[in-house]
Amino acid sequence: GDREDVIGQILEARTPAGVLLARDIGEVTEPLERLARYGRVVNQIHPDRCVDGRAAAAFERACRAFDQLCAQDGPSQELDASKCWQSSHDPPAHQGCWWQVGTITDLNCALEYCAVATQVLLEEVVPSIQAVGLQRLQAYVADTERVCEHLDRGLNLP
Repeated sequence: GDREDVIGQILEARTPAGVLLARDIGEVTEPLERLARYGRVVNQIHPDRCVDGRAAAAFERACRAFDQLCAQDGPSQELDASKCWQSSHDPPAHQGCWWQVGTITDLNCALEYCAVATQVLLEEVVPSIQAVGLQRLQAYVADTERVCEHLDRGLNLP
């Protein structure tokens, strides 16, 4: 579709699923489908590729919707403008968010890595994990988060 229409749909959407151009929450409940849909949307509206003056606001809104859907993995909720959604007329507010580091090429590389990692987790790790394995995995995730925070500080990222 027309990029302007896509940006308008994103800025006017009432739910995180709608921001990712899904008709309902069921279209974005599966992690790999949600990731693919997010990738398709941001590749149309990323400010590196789209000259529309609203592209940055639509890009940030799509990223926030993706984050919220990943965090909630539950029923659709109305957007709460006072918490994490900006109006379609506000400039992007949060500098230093994960999606604002680098170019669209960098983001696509990260999304490709996430897709592969998610597929491995869903197909190979989750079916065979036991309580001890889950505790070990949680420890690895915590260690990885600390390493990422250290690297972010080294790059002066918040």
